[in-house]
Amino acid sequence: MRTRLFAFIFSLLAAVLLSGSAFADNMTFVAPGGNNSGGEYTYPYNFLINGVPAGLLCDAFDNHISNGETWIANENPIPGGTGLFGSTGSADYLAAGLIFDTILGVNGITLPGTITANSNDANWAIWALFSTNASNDIHGNGPFGPGGDPNAVAYYNWALGQTPPSGAFTGIVVYTPVAGSQSGNLGTPQEFLGYTPPGHSNVPEPSELSFLGILALAGAGGFAFRKQLAPKLAIAIQQ
Repeated sequence: MRTRLFAFIFSLLAAVLLSGSAFADNMTFVAPGGNNSGGEYTYPYNFLINGVPAGLLCDAFDNHISNGETWIANENPIPGGTGLFGSTGSADYLAAGLIFDTILGVNGITLPGTITANSNDANWAIWALFSTNASNDIHGNGPFGPGGDPNAVAYYNWALGQTPPSGAFTGIVVYTPVAGSQSGNLGTPQEFLGYTPPGHSNVPEPSELSFLGILALAGAGGFAFRKQLAPKLAIAIQQ
């Protein structure tokens, strides 16, 4: 019975450790970076991710957070994950990733001459991808007045009209909040976009986790084997 139970636990642990599930990060919102537009704080928002400082971009206009709030967030790539607004392979997430590329100046994505590079307008365009309220604002029904924010609208239309090239989202990470994990009382926290340069990470690599897991399982297996073998050796000596 014990042998079967150990075999079951061993198999279960191996499956979990060797799976490719998304990382869960400890998020601490420090404070806005100071930029603002239309009465809203814009990129960057200052964070600690697993204790590591990072500047992130908010994509969830209708959610709210407060300074010092903490929560758990799942890391999702673009594409290939599930974000707060559905598949990160959707047109909206692809467009958001392209706009974020242009803010950071990474992955070879550049703006056309018809758009003036401005991180405030870029952030509003990303909000508008996921929020009807933000979309209404930049199109003339909000703090920008009847004329709206034409440059943000230009970002929005340009990004949705692109076919992303290979490698366009290298290093782009979506930090999707886990509902109920927040320390505050403002509901599900905002979702954020971040950038992790190739070769860097806020958490151990999957291969490292798997290797450590294998060592732990091997140690457990050896311990169980010795426990089973010891009585048999004692019997053999007595005989």
